[in-house]
Amino acid sequence: MGSTFSRATTARWNWESPCRPSTKAEYQGRGLAAEAIANVLRYLFDSLGKHRVWALTDAENGKAGNLFRRLGVRQEAHFVENIWYKGAWGSEFVFAILRREWLERAGLVTADERSAD
Repeated sequence: MGSTFSRATTARWNWESPCRPSTKAEYQGRGLAAEAIANVLRYLFDSLGKHRVWALTDAENGKAGNLFRRLGVRQEAHFVENIWYKGAWGSEFVFAILRREWLERAGLVTADERSAD
């Protein structure tokens, strides 16, 4: 199943894309997926001015879930057996982060400034 960002939806200001935070075994553990996703988030928030970014990942993909959490993306939902995949029911997690949360995490806005919005 794997972790997935999919489809860009500018009308609703949500973002999903076919970018997957997965790498071949010999490249894992080097921070490449974290760096790539952080750069995608930076682009979406800083360059495109998105308000909220969300991602959908296989609930069994613990590494992807941990990666999103390390980047400050919170888990918002756990869809239990919501998708039929390769002959079996699979579960998914939804992760999301707001622009102001991303800016605070990057040190570009403080919690006090954030609460003033």
